[in-house]
Amino acid sequence: MILKTVLKPYHVLPGGDEGYFTAILLRKTRVQLLGFDIMNFPETKMSRNLLTVNVLFAGYPLCLMTSHLESMKNNFQVRVNQVLQVWKRMSEQPSDCNVIFGGDTNLRDNEVVKTLGGLPDEIRDVWECLGMPEECHYTWDLTTNDNKVLPFPARLRFDRLFLRQAWEGSKVTPAGMTLVGMERLHCGRFTSDHWGIFCTFNMEPRIGEAREFGIIPGRPVPTAEWVHLKVIKRKWSEPRWTGPWKVRERTEHAIRLEGKGEAWYHWSQCAEALAQSRSLGALPESKDQASNHTQEKRERRSAPGEDKFITATIEKPGPPPAYQMPLLGAPDQDSDEGDQDLEDDDV
Repeated sequence: MILKTVLKPYHVLPGGDEGYFTAILLRKTRVQLLGFDIMNFPETKMSRNLLTVNVLFAGYPLCLMTSHLESMKNNFQVRVNQVLQVWKRMSEQPSDCNVIFGGDTNLRDNEVVKTLGGLPDEIRDVWECLGMPEECHYTWDLTTNDNKVLPFPARLRFDRLFLRQAWEGSKVTPAGMTLVGMERLHCGRFTSDHWGIFCTFNMEPRIGEAREFGIIPGRPVPTAEWVHLKVIKRKWSEPRWTGPWKVRERTEHAIRLEGKGEAWYHWSQCAEALAQSRSLGALPESKDQASNHTQEKRERRSAPGEDKFITATIEKPGPPPAYQMPLLGAPDQDSDEGDQDLEDDDV
């Protein structure tokens, strides 16, 4: 696939391998991929499905979903059934997992309010959570985007983000939203007839959360320099802990370890290890240090009862600054041909 060849720093997870498909892209250095699956919608006439991806972000479980729901106004009942299946799948995720869905839903406001009776109690519309910013209201706006031309103006919020927060453990909360893809290309066209949504989220542990290191907001970052790493999936004959591993990078919630690549490990998966020491002979010496060391050895020849070894401990600099999780809702390349039957009273 061309995307996998060009975007090598990303996991490229398509919702299909023939014809029309959606996809989720994950930066390999940001998340640890656990798995993904595709659920085909049974009533679709447009090859629509739901793509679900499970990852670890900074050691926390996170579920990401995307779909392009059925297009065209007269397919509203199929579309409504599809979004009900999306909400059901979101609700079925583990209680410690935050779930984010983003995609071209083709939903009209009256379908959500009148037909569906609003969102389920545990699921929230991210745009509404952020105070319904007017500059992000219309993602399909033919008054400003002329990639598609209709005989009447149309402005609709087809593209939406839904959030189901974890019931226990760390919670994801929306932090900001803006529309992207609003600059014309050299050819004079926009990237899509839809604007994309760029949304940021914050992830913080709940106060009182039971963690091995007792991490709660406002407390210092754990200072362990060496840790043992708990093995999550192992055979009965294998040890439960590996290491010790040297801490390479840390945040309040997770760490990276030397020799373990770019993966993040949550502090609850770690146990502090004793500081590792080496003899001075194992350390590189400058010319002055070598000269002083030679002089010490000469002096100690006259005192054979003294210990001829000294030790030194390597200390790591302080922790890096905290970071924020970005998520990108890319512009939908599909052009919703079926929405040409919109009427003036739908706007």
